[in-house]
Amino acid sequence: MHEVIVVGAGPAGSVTATVLAQAGRDVLLLDRTGFPRDKACGDMIPWGAVQLMFDLGMGEAVRAADFYPIKAARIVSPSGVVFETSLADHGGLDTCIVPREVFDTLLWEHACKSGAHFEIVQVEEPILQDGRVVGVRGRAPESRYAGGESAQGGALREIRAQLVIAADGATSVIARALRGTKSPDLHRAVALRAYVDDLDLTDHMSESYFTRDLIPGYGWVFPAGERCANVGVGLRLDLFRRKGRTLKEMLDDFLHLPMIAARRGRDSRVEKVLVWQLNFGSDVFPRAYDGALLIGDAGGFTDPLTGGGIYGAMVTGKLAAEVALQALAEGDPRRQALAPFEAGWRQQLWPSFRLGYWLQRWLISSPRLVDLIVAFMVRHPGLVQYLANKL
Repeated sequence: MHEVIVVGAGPAGSVTATVLAQAGRDVLLLDRTGFPRDKACGDMIPWGAVQLMFDLGMGEAVRAADFYPIKAARIVSPSGVVFETSLADHGGLDTCIVPREVFDTLLWEHACKSGAHFEIVQVEEPILQDGRVVGVRGRAPESRYAGGESAQGGALREIRAQLVIAADGATSVIARALRGTKSPDLHRAVALRAYVDDLDLTDHMSESYFTRDLIPGYGWVFPAGERCANVGVGLRLDLFRRKGRTLKEMLDDFLHLPMIAARRGRDSRVEKVLVWQLNFGSDVFPRAYDGALLIGDAGGFTDPLTGGGIYGAMVTGKLAAEVALQALAEGDPRRQALAPFEAGWRQQLWPSFRLGYWLQRWLISSPRLVDLIVAFMVRHPGLVQYLANKL
């Protein structure tokens, strides 16, 4: 019997495990694969997430990893209006582009160094007893694992704990079992990313393209280094279903936009193409249950406007650990004792989720509106910069 089982060792789960382990708690961190491993993502790490890494004692590791900083942003409207702006300096911290293979491994390593126990287990379902989560069932590898090995085909085992924290992604088996329903398509999205090389880039500048085919979603070019970028497309799921086209076809169209195609070298390659799902934080459903919490993508903590989930994952991971510590100290991991998690995430994240959902539903819902907004930004850069610095 463990005190806490954390299912999923991505950013949310690793942050939770780190905080619990640093507090001296018995925490078992589970994931279906070892590290390092790739993860479909735009790879943009907000400055607030970098700050959280420093708060967890990861400053030396972050400096050694040499993250690629983003100093400016370019936004392109459907008709080709371009707005560019520098990004605010947050005390020397920058939003960065970091491959998830690197980023997730850093967080996982820190959790293990902090004292969390790690095992490769493919969790299949929660164990319920009188309506309360008391552990998980899953399969471990038949042989001793190595980095990247998947836990498939092993014997089914039961692992019990006082509290289970689900950080197993947008397709979470824990969330599916406890919620019983999926979020409506209005609160979900799909995205595809690839790595494109031999591409002319403006150093340290992110690019977002609001094309007619993707609005209120967008396409992006996020530089990952010299002449290499994370390039992708994403849009709301209900709109994607109406398109009758694949994300790969949409990416191909995006790469053929004149502003992008003209910058690709003759030998430019498109590699590591991956698709993923997103659950927006604008959907209202319980994240706290008797004996369990849903965090990160499992709890749908993704920004409805940008599609970014890293910051929400790390914030909810830290908050879940803090609430868990209090519940364990009181010996009561029931839903009522875990209620401060619901209040906490609503205070820290709900205002931006609600605003983001409103903006993508109404303000950037048509190409014409986006053209007008970007044109306004071009005419009033000082006001835009002021508002951006408040974010």
